[in-house]
Amino acid sequence: VETPENDTIVGEMVDDSEGPDRVYIGTPVEPKDAAIALTALGIAAMFVVLILQSFVFNSVEDSGSEGSDDRSIEISWGESQYMPRHAECIDESNGQDLPEYGIGYEPSISITSSGNMFVTAHKDLRWGGESNPFFPLLGGDPGPWYACEQGQQTSWDYWASWFWASYDNGTTWGHGDNFGPTPGNSFTANYLAGGSECLGDEGDISVDAEDTVYYLDTTLEDNWWHTFSDNGSSYETTICQRMNTMAADDRP
Repeated sequence: VETPENDTIVGEMVDDSEGPDRVYIGTPVEPKDAAIALTALGIAAMFVVLILQSFVFNSVEDSGSEGSDDRSIEISWGESQYMPRHAECIDESNGQDLPEYGIGYEPSISITSSGNMFVTAHKDLRWGGESNPFFPLLGGDPGPWYACEQGQQTSWDYWASWFWASYDNGTTWGHGDNFGPTPGNSFTANYLAGGSECLGDEGDISVDAEDTVYYLDTTLEDNWWHTFSDNGSSYETTICQRMNTMAADDRP
């Protein structure tokens, strides 16, 4: 190896039993040069950390300032509210502790941009009267379900799953548009009427960018669509719209 006169070549023999003998050649580093290099590296790392911290603090301040503009929403919690039933359907002898309120579980809520709120809840198929079409599985007597029928010990007002609406930011609640009572039994339900006539026991709600509200209601037999325009205040579906899919499943 040829080098300038002022350079020094350092060689070291390495004993490697698994390979041939090799000579490693390099330029020696003075201790003070190594210290300078490490110091420079540490200073550079500190600058990187400071820059990253500045980005983090700026993003936090920006997010805080966005929360104070006119688009922010203040939430205050009031007393819990029970979802109402149709007064003409309440049967004091139906076995409920609070017969004037709807029985439901696994609720779902959606809110439009104007603040209209919509809630559904899974109906209990064992609370449609003492009889039911699935009596071998659910118990009770063979026969239809009943809705809004005095003396049948039903807690249902209509065939569809519960669908409540509030048009005053949750202050008061009522039933959604076209979700009126359906007196009678499930064998005589009028599926051409739409709305609450469409038999369901578990639903879910969604709202699109145009504030159209979509309510998918399901049974073990099939699924049904309900559509509401004008921020969810106007029912648009004419008759019960069967999905013809997902039979034998009641998960929306």
